[in-house]
Amino acid sequence: MSNRIFEVSGITTTNFSDVSELEIDLKQAAGEVACIEIVRVISKFEGGSATEYQVFIGNQAGFANNSVESKYQGGVTFMADTFDETDLRAYGNTSSDGKLYVRFSPNAGSDNQFSYSITYRI
Repeated sequence: MSNRIFEVSGITTTNFSDVSELEIDLKQAAGEVACIEIVRVISKFEGGSATEYQVFIGNQAGFANNSVESKYQGGVTFMADTFDETDLRAYGNTSSDGKLYVRFSPNAGSDNQFSYSITYRI
């Protein structure tokens, strides 16, 4: 690892359900497929009908939770709380085209919206 630290942040669309994924292209930062360390994950529920959610990060579109493609799994978070985990020591690689996939898996509805910040080291 080269110790270059990057952050990607934003807000999702308002139609997130338990199977919606956010595609994050790391190729510009990494230059190629990369081994990464996920350093910090922050997320906040912005609106919708869910009462709790869980954050998952994988290196393949449509990855299954608890699979070899799943690189990070956060704890269950209630909607009133901000999810913030640091010093994760979550290592993995990007997809073959330099991408990660983030799933904010809410327990109900398809009208949910989340803000996020993911810090990673390459």
